[in-house]
Amino acid sequence: TTSTARSNRDHASGFNSMSGFFAMNNPPTPKPSLPHGETDPNQLYNAVGRAIHAWENMETALARLYATMTGLPENPVALADYGSENRRFVDRLSALSDAAAAYFIGSPDQHREGELSGLLKDAKDLSIKRHRVAHGFVTMWTEFPIPPDAKGAIELQAKVLFRWGAPFYSMTNLRTDPVGGDAASIEAVQKEFEDLHNRIAKFISELPKRP
Repeated sequence: TTSTARSNRDHASGFNSMSGFFAMNNPPTPKPSLPHGETDPNQLYNAVGRAIHAWENMETALARLYATMTGLPENPVALADYGSENRRFVDRLSALSDAAAAYFIGSPDQHREGELSGLLKDAKDLSIKRHRVAHGFVTMWTEFPIPPDAKGAIELQAKVLFRWGAPFYSMTNLRTDPVGGDAASIEAVQKEFEDLHNRIAKFISELPKRP
């Protein structure tokens, strides 16, 4: 997507960044400051879907871990009860911590207990990245390089790229900016979710059954 801007050189300098109907003038800079973006928004939609799938797969592994530590069967009813009784992610982590405490009282193992603590911490730390993916949307930003020697009215053209970013109203909660990132940045988060899933699955496979 190409965008055209008309500007009076007496009132603008550096790069002009635009998203939708919002625009702002930035201080002079020798290079565009926006991160990489996509020419096709479908790249972002596909990346978001894969990332959310990876997160939910990781959460399913946590549910299986809960069932293992509490001695519950890994069936739909037991896993559904775990979710319905702990509707928020923070509540599910708390339930897992309580289950771990009870489990390791009966089967003391400081090494495994420390490993599990690390897994739950990593899940908590990654949750903000999940929120940024799940609650983001497609943004359209571009930068118009204004020639330093331009005078009077000028017309500029620049390519508008698509990114996945936070809506303005949720920037504070998501602790990020509204510009966003490209599909590769979402795929990197997806791989973090997948890596944590694999570590949890390995932990479950090596955990002795509850006595």
